[in-house]
Amino acid sequence: MLLGLSALVAIGPFLLSSTPIFGAEKHYAAVVPTLCIFAGLGIRVAGQLAARAFARADLEQAMSAALAVLALAASGVETRAAQPYGLSYYNSLAGGAVGGAEGIIDVQIG
Repeated sequence: MLLGLSALVAIGPFLLSSTPIFGAEKHYAAVVPTLCIFAGLGIRVAGQLAARAFARADLEQAMSAALAVLALAASGVETRAAQPYGLSYYNSLAGGAVGGAEGIIDVQIG
């Protein structure tokens, strides 16, 4: 309940129609820690469900660890790909930093 309240308090004012529009990620940064905690809990629950699917309770920690590695591997690959400059970001599914920008332009024109 406290995590949900934390997210609501952090992002709630921006959901009101009376809130002035001003850009930048800094206004959403307050909710990021809450989202990270929810993501960690989700990985833990997914590990528990995977262990139950295989009917192996002793694999629960290993399944959770494997899912955490998979979740973190994607950001590790993207961080490595963004080096040395990292001036823009599009994930691998969008084609990377260069391919993502070209893909968006192609979709809009085509």
